[in-house]
Amino acid sequence: DNIALVRLEQLYPLPENELNAIVKKYDGATNHIWIQEEPENMGALSYVLRKWRTVQLDVIARPSSGSPAAGSPKVHDRRHNAIIDKLLENAKQLA
Repeated sequence: DNIALVRLEQLYPLPENELNAIVKKYDGATNHIWIQEEPENMGALSYVLRKWRTVQLDVIARPSSGSPAAGSPKVHDRRHNAIIDKLLENAKQLA
């Protein structure tokens, strides 16, 4: 009951007005989390942190890595589930 997920499809140009409108819609939110399956040093995270500073973003992502892929479907599934578990753990703490 305390999670709103927003999927960002367009990175460039970053839709700042739309993102700000979404944040305003949930003005009671106390925590904003960027979630990505890629390692923290890959994906869109660094770009979004540079371009959009309306809110402080916490991050849930795989640890930084030299490789974007796990190399194994089982390892990928385990890492993916760990990301989802961490999100839900955060939600329970805020409930």
